[in-house]
Amino acid sequence: MVALYDREIDKHLLLGDGKEYFGNGALVILKSLLESGISYFTSYPGSPTATVTSLVDRVKGTVLKDLGIYADESTNEAAAAATLRASISNPVRGAVAFKVVGFNVAADAVAHVTASGVTGGALILVGEDYGCNNTIIAEKTLPFAYKSGLPIMDPGASLQHLTDLIQDGFTLSEYSGSPVIVLVRSRVGYMSQVIRAKDNKIPERIRIKEEILEKLPFPPHTLIQEAEKYNLRLPRAAEFVKNTGINKIYHHPNKGVGIITHGILTNIVLEAFTSIDRACSVYSLHCLYPIVETEVAEFLADKESVLIVEEGMPNLLEKEIRAIAQANGLTAKISGKDFIPKAGEVSYETVVYGLSKFFGVPVDINVQIPDPSTLRSFDITHDSEQRAGLVIPERRPTFCTGCPERPIFSAIKILRKENPGARFLFSSDIGCYALGGLPPFDFKGSVTGMGTGMASSSALSRINESGERVISFMGDGTFWHSGLTTSVVNALRNDQDAVLVIFYNYHTAMTGHQKNLSTPRQLKKLKNIKESKKQ
Repeated sequence: MVALYDREIDKHLLLGDGKEYFGNGALVILKSLLESGISYFTSYPGSPTATVTSLVDRVKGTVLKDLGIYADESTNEAAAAATLRASISNPVRGAVAFKVVGFNVAADAVAHVTASGVTGGALILVGEDYGCNNTIIAEKTLPFAYKSGLPIMDPGASLQHLTDLIQDGFTLSEYSGSPVIVLVRSRVGYMSQVIRAKDNKIPERIRIKEEILEKLPFPPHTLIQEAEKYNLRLPRAAEFVKNTGINKIYHHPNKGVGIITHGILTNIVLEAFTSIDRACSVYSLHCLYPIVETEVAEFLADKESVLIVEEGMPNLLEKEIRAIAQANGLTAKISGKDFIPKAGEVSYETVVYGLSKFFGVPVDINVQIPDPSTLRSFDITHDSEQRAGLVIPERRPTFCTGCPERPIFSAIKILRKENPGARFLFSSDIGCYALGGLPPFDFKGSVTGMGTGMASSSALSRINESGERVISFMGDGTFWHSGLTTSVVNALRNDQDAVLVIFYNYHTAMTGHQKNLSTPRQLKKLKNIKESKKQ
């Protein structure tokens, strides 16, 4: 995606106030960060934010260097999140980026930085992918925001809106004293759009301040920080959200009924009204946490029935809105997951189906959708295909031509065929090679998280009587991310008998060939450092 902009990329990133440019998600995000005056940017690649990492790598020696901005491609999400330390005691702005499942890796560092609070604006760009377009497990970022007490922003279906929220996010971070999450959903991050640019802000060079004692996460300061988080920072965040109008209300004369939704789902709801020939007022949340309770109560006050259109589980927005209604003595009937699917990315079809049931209006959208209590995203089938007698062939994921997985997996399959008595326990990891568990190879083995493949078989291989030999697969990107410490060192520490196959791709291949320590340029750099030390 980034390669499309090679010839024009520097020019677009340097555009001034009022100029327009056509950009994809990666370009728009980076330009927004430059306009916000960041001093640093770090990331670990993971779709839909992997292209931002690639783009930054392309321009860090030109545009970013000229502006005095530090950028690195972190070894993992924890390393990226830890760089937010720069903004704890110093008035500098910075941003980090990774995908939603990477938040599991970054959570420790994020929790500590959030406890301390920040002086300069600190943004966490998270690639949200509940529909598993680029991710193998379904997770939401919102529970992390609740866990650590972080404001979280959710843009609509517009890169211009994403730009505005990124810039508002820095101001919110400084006003509240907290890092701020900005979601980059797959359906937003992969958009392209004409954007109106602003002037870039050149960050000031600072003299590093000594760490403020009260901001260090040690008791008794920890308990004071916790109280400050919930008594000062989050209330100030809610105040900022209300005063700047970040959440939107789309008014309609139908006073008795309302819908509360969030982010890109707002666009889907407004479009779905045309299919059911019904409409009502819509309260669109673009700050998912903290909830502005006075706004919610005001919206609910004159409603008899309200539908919460929320993506995925846990349905934290629905539960919090119900609590606000109860606390304010409001009697509106609140519905949610009884009309909207619990699992799967919310689509136009599922919203139309839910709204038709909510309003009691029959609708024909040429889509068969089962009861929402059991709805799965892959249950949707199109009547038009069935009526035409079409048989859509199954297309399983496969390996790119030239990657090492196919010949290695083929060799192991031949080995199994020639040695029918041999028994193997396969352990996969996060990477393309996990597809080896599918036909035609069928190397089925649980995937337990980044870098954990071989470690996952440590106990299982020693409590069986059938003598399976462990074969674990790992790419060099995963090896440097966490595989070395989590699986390899663990195997050495506990005398694990296993074979580890490392697919040496010279890059972090699965997310778009970002550089790692196996990349020839990086290896050459390390070799030069080693030679210089000898001299």
